[in-house]
Amino acid sequence: LKKALLILLTLLSVFFIVACGEKASKKEVVEKFVENSKNIKSTDVSASMKMEQKNSTGPAGMSMEVSGNMSIILEPKLSMRIDLAIPATNNKLSMYVKDGYSYVQNPGDSQWIKQSNKEFEEQFKKVYAQSNLVYDFLIKNLDKIDLEEKGGNYLLIIKNVKDIIKKDFPALDPTGKGLEGYEDLIVTFTVDKKTFLPVNFLMKGAINEGTLNMNFLFDLKYSNINNVKEIVIPKEALEAKEEKSPEKQLQETEKIENT
Repeated sequence: LKKALLILLTLLSVFFIVACGEKASKKEVVEKFVENSKNIKSTDVSASMKMEQKNSTGPAGMSMEVSGNMSIILEPKLSMRIDLAIPATNNKLSMYVKDGYSYVQNPGDSQWIKQSNKEFEEQFKKVYAQSNLVYDFLIKNLDKIDLEEKGGNYLLIIKNVKDIIKKDFPALDPTGKGLEGYEDLIVTFTVDKKTFLPVNFLMKGAINEGTLNMNFLFDLKYSNINNVKEIVIPKEALEAKEEKSPEKQLQETEKIENT
């Protein structure tokens, strides 16, 4: 669950921080794109992640796909609903975050697990606070952004993302290793021409490290921006017996040992 939350945090830091008629200049598009992102208070997101892996031990390779739907409210209080599915295994994960608690439905027996989870909210707020870093990243790299038009949208395409982050913005590197092993990273933001709000975020690339050879693609689509008014926790989740988190159990054990 912690690994899943870390991945979600990384993605959320992208599609909330850099959300963004007439033909506009690249600078104008980017500035409105960033400015409008700061006014996003809620949204629905449809997400999919695809990975294809080939290595020396499995020349035929393997592939995996994860899809999900999320509803997120940032203000006045953080609340989230997340539904993830892995089609190949028929595994599904349902999760809610609200009022300092997380509610996760066990895919094995469909029972709900309730835990105090203020740490997740604190981590998310820290990630969200990096919006100024992303703003600087875009403004200072206008020359590395390709602006295209498609239908009623603008496309902001950034190539050589790894090199840009490694050189000028190491704080945006979630690995802390200069994105070592990552190759051919390309990011595309699709922005509505009229509202300058996000339509789609696409990131694709490859990881080549040792025997690991994997292509990946993240695809995020947005809807109902600023129109998600409430996230309702299922009654059976609210009534679930609260379980102590591993961290809290460890703290209580240490307290007993110290006394």
